[in-house]
Amino acid sequence: MTFQMIYVLKGWVKFWYEREGELMLKAGDFVYHPPRAAHDLLEYRTDCAQMAPP
Repeated sequence: MTFQMIYVLKGWVKFWYEREGELMLKAGDFVYHPPRAAHDLLEYRTDCAQMAPP
């Protein structure tokens, strides 16, 4: 994968990043994952809605 973009529409989602640690995104937040950036999904609200273009 070359990169990943996520826009949170509803709820929240928590990611872990190799250099920054944990990051919680809430409705209205946007994140760009550059190529080869180590990250992982930790947890999310069950009604979370996000948009991640292909």
